[in-house]
Amino acid sequence: MKWLVVAIFLASSAGVFAQKRYSNKQYGVSFTYPRGCVLKTGPLGPHDTGLGYLGPIPMEFAAPGGIRVATIEAPAGSYPGTDFVNAFFTLSVNPHMSRSECGQFADRRANLPKLELKTAAGLILHGVNESEAGLGHQASLQYYHVFSHDQCVELAYGLATAGLGAVDGMKPAPYQLIDSRFKAILLGVVISRPKSDAPAEQ
Repeated sequence: MKWLVVAIFLASSAGVFAQKRYSNKQYGVSFTYPRGCVLKTGPLGPHDTGLGYLGPIPMEFAAPGGIRVATIEAPAGSYPGTDFVNAFFTLSVNPHMSRSECGQFADRRANLPKLELKTAAGLILHGVNESEAGLGHQASLQYYHVFSHDQCVELAYGLATAGLGAVDGMKPAPYQLIDSRFKAILLGVVISRPKSDAPAEQ
């Protein structure tokens, strides 16, 4: 069964075919994602793959109060025989930040060049592109913030790899394909007015 899920994930496109939709009315966010991917709602537990050796997937708000809403990850065992560890898209909100604070990132990211990205829904996102490495492990990450309906929304996606050049026969994962698939999730995010009394929907 695990290999069937992986095969579906590898074969799926970034378009509307074989897509599922996540919606959370409490925070006013929704997006589509490939059916073969794994949806995790709320905080990520200690057993989450995260960035592998480099640690858990962080939130990058400049102030405390961030709430992890949902995370999409590639299924375990994707891209066997390559340096692939994990690929993810994650969405978090911080309802305690001002518009100006939302445009900032955690202190350790403050000096990174700023990016701007427009989503399919017309949202203008401001972000940073960062990378981490250690003991043969690497992670390439993009984080974006947008202030909408009195809350700061953080959208991020990334890829973690390990072992290329150190393990005989290991090949590089298809980085561009993975990047385009998870960036497509981010570009499809829709943000509307939150309904604090509404339950989350999947």
